Amino acid sequence: MGVLRNGKYYPDEKPSDAERKLPPLAKQADVSRRTMEYQRHDVDLLQPYLPDGTPNPDFIKHYPKEAVEYGFIKERKDQC
Repeated sequence: MGVLRNGKYYPDEKPSDAERKLPPLAKQADVSRRTMEYQRHDVDLLQPYLPDGTPNPDFIKHYPKEAVEYGFIKERKDQC
């Protein structure tokens, strides 16, 4: 029996008494909290390139200044 602690799985450990007695509602609240945290910060995880080497359109959309630095889009003269 393995244990999941702070998002890391430990296959050789057994859950402590406190973890075993944790009510399902508390586990559900923890999963919900982590999901909301991920959704708030998912843009921070965007990479400039897709696995096939092409520019990532989501990166260009969310980071226009950085996209110019990568050469994905040309900087317009009328922008400051």
